[in-house]
Amino acid sequence: MLRPMAEQSNDDEGLLELDTYAALRARLAADGADRAVLLAEHGLDEGAWELIDEAWQQRFSDDLEHSKEDVPASVMRYSEVFAATQRDAPTELLSLELFASCTRKLQRARDPKLALEKLGVTLTQYLKANQHWAARMAKDQPSAERFHRIVSGLDSK
Repeated sequence: MLRPMAEQSNDDEGLLELDTYAALRARLAADGADRAVLLAEHGLDEGAWELIDEAWQQRFSDDLEHSKEDVPASVMRYSEVFAATQRDAPTELLSLELFASCTRKLQRARDPKLALEKLGVTLTQYLKANQHWAARMAKDQPSAERFHRIVSGLDSK
C-alpha cells in the first residue's frame, strides 16, 4: 500500500496508508462528522492528523509534478477511495418528492447552500439522492414523470 514520503524511512511509522487516509478524509468531510472521535478511532489527535495530511498533500504534489501520467496512480486511488467512502456512508435517502422539491428550489436559488438549508437538507443528502434518483428515473418512467411534474411546478405534492 502507498505511504507518503520515502518508504525506506523509519520515520513513517505513524503515517496512514493511502486507502485509510482517503477514507478518513471522506469521513471527516461528512456532515456532522465528529473530528475528535474519528481521529481517535485511528489513534490520532489534531496535531498528528495535520502532519499526516501535510505529508500526503506533499506526496500528491510530488507525484503530480514528476508523473509521466496525466493523473498519478496515488491521486487516482485517493479519489476512488474518497468517493466510495462518501457513496457508501449511511445517510437517509430523500424521497422523490423532497428531492424534486430541492431540485426546483436549486434551479431558482442564488445561494444553493441556503436553499437546501431552508429545506432541512444537506448537500451530501442531496447529492446522494441525485445519484439514486437519476439511476432510478432512467429505468422507471412513472418516477421520472412525477419528478418532472414537481420540478416544473405542476404538482406540489
